[in-house]
Amino acid sequence: MGKWNASSSRGIYGRLFVRGTLELVSDAHFGNGDEAEGLDMPLLVDESSQGPLLPGTGLAGALRNFLREMGEDPDSLMGSSSGKIEQSALIVEDAFGEVSPAGPSREWRGHARDPQSGTVADGALYNFQTWQPGTKFKLLFELPILEPKLVSIWAGKLPALLRSALSGLHAGEGGITLGAKKCRGYGQVQVVDWEFAYFDFQSGLQAIRDYYDFCVSGKAPWNSLDVKVSSPKEITRIEGEFWLVGGAMFGASATPAGGVARTHEKVLGKPVMPAKEWTSAVRNHADRLVRVKTGEPSGSLTSIVIGLFGSTKCASRIRTTTGFIEKSKTDLEVSGILIDRLTNSVLGGGKFDYNPTLGDPTSKDHDATVRLVMEIRDATPAELGLILSTYFDLAVGVVPVGGLVNRGYGTLHIKGLTVKQGNQKANYTFKKPEYPLDPPTLDSNGADQGWISDALAEFETIPKGEKQKS
Repeated sequence: MGKWNASSSRGIYGRLFVRGTLELVSDAHFGNGDEAEGLDMPLLVDESSQGPLLPGTGLAGALRNFLREMGEDPDSLMGSSSGKIEQSALIVEDAFGEVSPAGPSREWRGHARDPQSGTVADGALYNFQTWQPGTKFKLLFELPILEPKLVSIWAGKLPALLRSALSGLHAGEGGITLGAKKCRGYGQVQVVDWEFAYFDFQSGLQAIRDYYDFCVSGKAPWNSLDVKVSSPKEITRIEGEFWLVGGAMFGASATPAGGVARTHEKVLGKPVMPAKEWTSAVRNHADRLVRVKTGEPSGSLTSIVIGLFGSTKCASRIRTTTGFIEKSKTDLEVSGILIDRLTNSVLGGGKFDYNPTLGDPTSKDHDATVRLVMEIRDATPAELGLILSTYFDLAVGVVPVGGLVNRGYGTLHIKGLTVKQGNQKANYTFKKPEYPLDPPTLDSNGADQGWISDALAEFETIPKGEKQKS
């Protein structure tokens, strides 16, 4: 056994602790890849309390990736497994959570898409669990200080790098998302009440005693920590506000109490348009537009769409947020029946009830509104042009969104659109049509629209008969 050598040992001059309360802004799935009885994707829970659990490994990986996107080198803070293996200096604790006031976990159903037929793949139905918005987790980070005699603890290289990593834990543009299905709007988080405690071992024995007491009792001299929000610069943000003409129907995951078979999706008691609905609508219509331009036959998704929305072999570069529906009412229960296509008669047990979201008759224009945000990483001009072309089609009622569209639900009319890419920003506002079947008309243009026109023109130049490379 080798002897300890002070000259080659890593000197620790103090220990820094940072804590904060992480709150889910959207549903989130934190799992371990295992299946459970009746569940394809169960949640990972604390075995002792069966409460929410956010593994430190998943959080550390998200912070590492964020630092890379910000142009920082995370290896000195979080270790490296390539070349010379280096131990991580940062310790990220598992975070135990408190169940949301909205309730515990809930179950969702999903399906995989057959790329050839565009329909649900055979045997591809699955279910998964999520923690609801409002679920809170107590975060704790520990960092040994390896630099002596710092003027300020945050002047050190590793503490400054940690602060930069924490700046991504916000629900705004380019913020870190956690868990599975992030491109569908899940896993959006925000952290409040950042605090830090520093034990400076160079100041004397009292600091070492205080550190020992902290390890035993958890008590420490906590100080408020200001963490400024930051995000990668290559994010393109598209924010749209829409009228729901005639109402909408976005079905919930399970049959609620009261016998209503299909109910409108709600988050914290408010009706919402789920991010997955908008993402699917944009993806599918974008694929149709590319096929019209290139003449590609039906089959798997076109390569430019795969490059944006991902596949089993590459990650999605698009993230969409769930939108709250304003000026709406959801207390109307509607009855329907299922028809046998062979006999044109009512199926046995084919009666069902549902409660769609409709406009509030007491509001000025009677139509409910919803605000949706989509973020694209590293968007090329042709990709931005494709997404905007898709938006303009969906937003004038060409393609309805959601369920029961054959009953007139899900028609969108655009009210306003803001596109931001780097230092460039374009704003559009639209006039509401007099009749629901007419499309909205452009009311005004913001300044600096040339780059938007260039992006639309770039998409129009995709050569026919040639596949667009992702």
